[in-house]
Amino acid sequence: MEMPKKIRGLAIAYYIYGAIGLIGFAGIGALDFVAYLVQQNDAALASDPFFIQMIDVMKGLIIFLTVLHVAVNVLVGWALQNGRLHMLCFITGILLLFAVPFGTILGIFTIIWLREPEVERCFSS
Repeated sequence: MEMPKKIRGLAIAYYIYGAIGLIGFAGIGALDFVAYLVQQNDAALASDPFFIQMIDVMKGLIIFLTVLHVAVNVLVGWALQNGRLHMLCFITGILLLFAVPFGTILGIFTIIWLREPEVERCFSS
């Protein structure tokens, strides 16, 4: 059974949303800028090993969350195109409700469209 056009469009929206998530890497540059400003204005804090480690941990967290965000959205886009992993797509739609404003819109359409009987039949076949 062929996937409805709206689900293929939804898959494309997930790919785009995942690509936009790459902007999260800009947070690393922002942290570097903050660290630079601190080094210029407060030499004692800038040489504190805890401060340096905290900045490094925050960078690592930003990298991890950005890669996870992109990977999940690309996986969901692929799953929607191929009619697989219905539950993952549905759960991702629910979680996107908290990603205001674009994720909320994408999540609402995901939840509504994945509950339609025609779409459920495409995933089950």
